[in-house]
Amino acid sequence: MIQAVIATALACFCPFLPPSPRWLIDRGRSSQAGPALDRLQLSLRRFQHELESAGPSTDDSEKPEVQQSNKRLLWVFERQNRKQAFLGMFLMGAMQFSGIDAVLYYAPVVFRQAGLSSTQSSFLASGVTGIVIFVSTIPASFLSDHWGRRTSSLWGAATLAFCMMLIGSLYASGSVQGSQGAGRWVVIVTIYLFTISYSVTWSIGFKLYASEIQPPQTRAAASSLAQSANWICNFIVALMTPIFLAHSSYGVYFLFGSAILVTGFVCLVYMPESRGKSLQTMHEEFDESLCEKLIGHVQHRWAKRGEKAGATEAQKPVENTDSEASEVMMA
Repeated sequence: MIQAVIATALACFCPFLPPSPRWLIDRGRSSQAGPALDRLQLSLRRFQHELESAGPSTDDSEKPEVQQSNKRLLWVFERQNRKQAFLGMFLMGAMQFSGIDAVLYYAPVVFRQAGLSSTQSSFLASGVTGIVIFVSTIPASFLSDHWGRRTSSLWGAATLAFCMMLIGSLYASGSVQGSQGAGRWVVIVTIYLFTISYSVTWSIGFKLYASEIQPPQTRAAASSLAQSANWICNFIVALMTPIFLAHSSYGVYFLFGSAILVTGFVCLVYMPESRGKSLQTMHEEFDESLCEKLIGHVQHRWAKRGEKAGATEAQKPVENTDSEASEVMMA
């Protein structure tokens, strides 16, 4: 009932939402962007450059809607756009292969496997887990721009992989002994740590990043494909998790942990930082190939090392001259 009330309220207020100023500019309707900015109480100066460079109208609203959608969907796979699209699809799919929905969907099974009773596992799964996710998401929403997408993604990958590997290792080593021992409580605490880490890092960062790295003309289509990848992976995880849990108490945790490590490596290599960059310039980060970025990074590091070595060499004659003068004075 609560969810139905919230959904109904959202549907009732949607008609009062102003259109996106960037969407209006992208459609060649710059004259309507100003009133939209006023309704959103945003500064016109911030978007003045976009309004001036919007160019002639490109509104193709007279064409059939299906034709427009198909055209924009094909733009996603053009050479200058497909890097961002594939990265967004990968990240959104990787969210599910982290194991978060496996934990949420089958939390009562996971807690019972750790040795809790049916009543305890249901309470911890349905009540406490939801409260923990809700509370941890609030500060993350305010701090996500301060942390940066790349930094939070890498820290999230490290924490999530540690949690999954730890749980798998405890089950594989036989440290979880039903209703006895401290192993089961370590598993339960680690599950909550995993949930909090996911809510603070990947839950917000990946969804924002998958959209903001897309060029304006393909953002809607690429974001739709990324969300579709998320749902497909969600279906796969929901289907295979109970099968894994029935055959092995630890295999699924090692699987999710390995998937998280792969995602962390992809973030480390292919994920440029978006903090402090406008949506209109973010696509420039993907113009260079991976080899070009690595070569540029190595050249930059060698140049800095050469500058330090040159500065050190420049100081040596001065030091030698001072020492020689001191020896002369002593003599």
